[in-house]
Amino acid sequence: MKIAIGQTLHGYLNGHQLLSSSVNLNSEEKKILLFQSDLTGSNILDGFKTYLTGYPIKNSKYYAFARTWYANEMSRPGCVWTHTLLIEISDLGKIPELSILNNFFIRPVLGLYETYEKNIFLTEIELKKSFLFDLNIETNKKRQLQIGLFDFPQKAIVLPAENSDKFENELLSVWSDQWPRLRRNFSFCTGSLSLKKINSEDADIQVVPSSRINILLRQFPNYFIPENIDEISMEKWGKIDKYPKIKLRNFLWTYGSDILGNRANYLPLLAIFEEINSDNFSIKELSRKIEEFYPLVNQAKYLKTKIFGRDSILQNSLSEKEILKFLITADNLDFTDQIELSIDNRITDLLKNNAIEVADLIVLWNNAQPNRISNEVWNKLDISENQLYNLFKNDTTSLNIFNTQILSLIYSINFWKKHTEFQEKIIDFLVAKEDIQWEKIILILLEEKSTLIFYIAKYRPYWTVYLSLEWLNDSKPEEYLMKEWSKGIVVDYRLVFYDWLNKNRTKVGSKVFALILLYETPQRLFNLNMSAEIWISSYNTMKEHNHGVNMIYFSACTLAFGFQNKIGASSKLVKESFHDVFSYAASSKILDDIWYLIPQETDGDQEEFKIYNFFNLFSTQTLPKKNHEIENWDYCELLIRTMVNKFIRYDWSTQVFLDTQKNALIFSRTMLYCISIKKGRKFLIRINSEIKSGRLTPLPFQKEIFDKYPIDNY
Repeated sequence: MKIAIGQTLHGYLNGHQLLSSSVNLNSEEKKILLFQSDLTGSNILDGFKTYLTGYPIKNSKYYAFARTWYANEMSRPGCVWTHTLLIEISDLGKIPELSILNNFFIRPVLGLYETYEKNIFLTEIELKKSFLFDLNIETNKKRQLQIGLFDFPQKAIVLPAENSDKFENELLSVWSDQWPRLRRNFSFCTGSLSLKKINSEDADIQVVPSSRINILLRQFPNYFIPENIDEISMEKWGKIDKYPKIKLRNFLWTYGSDILGNRANYLPLLAIFEEINSDNFSIKELSRKIEEFYPLVNQAKYLKTKIFGRDSILQNSLSEKEILKFLITADNLDFTDQIELSIDNRITDLLKNNAIEVADLIVLWNNAQPNRISNEVWNKLDISENQLYNLFKNDTTSLNIFNTQILSLIYSINFWKKHTEFQEKIIDFLVAKEDIQWEKIILILLEEKSTLIFYIAKYRPYWTVYLSLEWLNDSKPEEYLMKEWSKGIVVDYRLVFYDWLNKNRTKVGSKVFALILLYETPQRLFNLNMSAEIWISSYNTMKEHNHGVNMIYFSACTLAFGFQNKIGASSKLVKESFHDVFSYAASSKILDDIWYLIPQETDGDQEEFKIYNFFNLFSTQTLPKKNHEIENWDYCELLIRTMVNKFIRYDWSTQVFLDTQKNALIFSRTMLYCISIKKGRKFLIRINSEIKSGRLTPLPFQKEIFDKYPIDNY
């Protein structure tokens, strides 16, 4: 690396003017240089026949560092020579010790100006050596400069002196201690014979003759003279000396890069450096200072990122876990760009590297300030059911943070295979959420026959009962609800159950029908007024798969409901069930509590007439008894008589009447009873006529009877 430094020479030639230059300057640059290179006062004083000036050239890429000499060889009084070094702003921070530039000043010889027509070059070796350049620095003098410049950044610093070089070394040292952006804005003059202004502003430091101090101060409305400095201020700056110069400068160079280059920003950055390197380091105190000095997000962004961000410079003092804990729980981080801090990703990395446990993260979450940790952190976690259980078996207050994991678990069959208190807590958590697919969960519980279905039903009765009934209604023949839940639906959630029945009465399946038979009273069953199609379909299905229903009871209910004639096609219920009930009665399987369900109806006493010839064809039959002669235990006879009277009273289909008589024994007894009463004979005559006309289709044994015996003669 090589740095090119331009140079100019100003002096007297028919007036003060530019005599030589190694660079091309525009008119504005020339004008500024011409003005600043002239004598600072009206006449020279002993001790100030040479002095240094430093200043940025407005709207230029150059910083001007100049030495002025009184030109006593000139006949005209007040003439000066000024050799100015022009350092590009971008190069100013590359020179470790700016005092090295002092070596390049050459007092001109009248008429010999070629030397100033070429650039000066600083090599990399020279730059490195400059850092080791040892100036004779007086500590107290340097403290005066530091305190004046940085403790009073809004004031021009005035230094009374007997000569211009009294503070020269210390000034160059203080200038070198500044980071590049501050260096390039710094202005000074070690020989201000009158008020020195740079770009219309007072120069930062002005060394003035002691003899003129009172006169000059009248020209300074805003100045500070760093004299009689108190011990506290001296001690404060003395602490800085304990740090290696290279360490301090590296810090200032690195983090001053995006901090405005004005004197007011020097102490804040220095205070942060001290806090970071303090034996009693506190991240809380460091954060407080950063917030105080740089309260806006866009101030000192790089510094904030390197302190609070990933790969923090604090990791010599704190672990990443400790830094994140502070960031998550600190009262205020509004002065930082929290997106750039990438807290979520850093937490995820700690978890992946086992630097923290999930339980630690939950503690952090519970103590976190709002919006410090996003829900995305939890969404990225791969956590098992057992881990969740161990985390929340005693306290579920933080379940909400594992929303994604819980949602993936609750739709898994394995999660619901056993009923645990933890699962109940999960349900408690889920009921407050709006995006839960309860249907999936309930169907899993139904298939697994989990008793958790009762727990969900406490919160979601309609959902649970409705889905249970839908599932049962559409399930395979071998699939059933738990017995306890089946009963619970009918008994504990009767209103919901009946609501579902009313809305689905056209598609009630045999399993749902079975629930009514198992857990409801016959009267409630009858009051439902289920259609004949539903009733018959369920009845026939349950003959093959009874679903736990007593078929004797079901057949009696079916016949009883048919006899009530409350719905259309009631006769079909009688047709489907009469034979079964008769068979149960014939084999003495119908107990009293079931028998009393069936309404009994018999006609008045039979008429006296001769029907012996008709009875002769049933060799096994006896004459039918009169009603008052029938024993109350003769269920078969009572069934036949009730059936006949119901068909006659309700004028039910004669075809259905014939279809109801499924064997010759029942039919023969039915015929005997019908022929014994007047309305029965009329009924038979009607049937016989319809058979002959082809409107009825009797069974073969029925047709044989009607063909062989002239029913019309009785």
